[in-house]
Amino acid sequence: MANCWQCGNCSAICPVAHEHPEFNPRYLIHIVRMGYTSEIERLKDSVYLCSGCGLCSSVCPRRVDPQHVMIALSLAFHMKGGR
Repeated sequence: MANCWQCGNCSAICPVAHEHPEFNPRYLIHIVRMGYTSEIERLKDSVYLCSGCGLCSSVCPRRVDPQHVMIALSLAFHMKGGR
């Protein structure tokens, strides 16, 4: 994630982000990188919207792999008693 330069390619190609504006891979990666735990907690339900299609990862010029960031976030929330 440290390689992410916030280009927005992941959010632009994401079919879920087009249907659900609250799901924004670029922003989710940013708040995780910055350690904004209260904002991460506030948006945790949106993480579960990720379909796992991998389009975001296929267009990332920095090979950040946003798909796996979303998977890791959803697993972390699940382990903390989320969905």
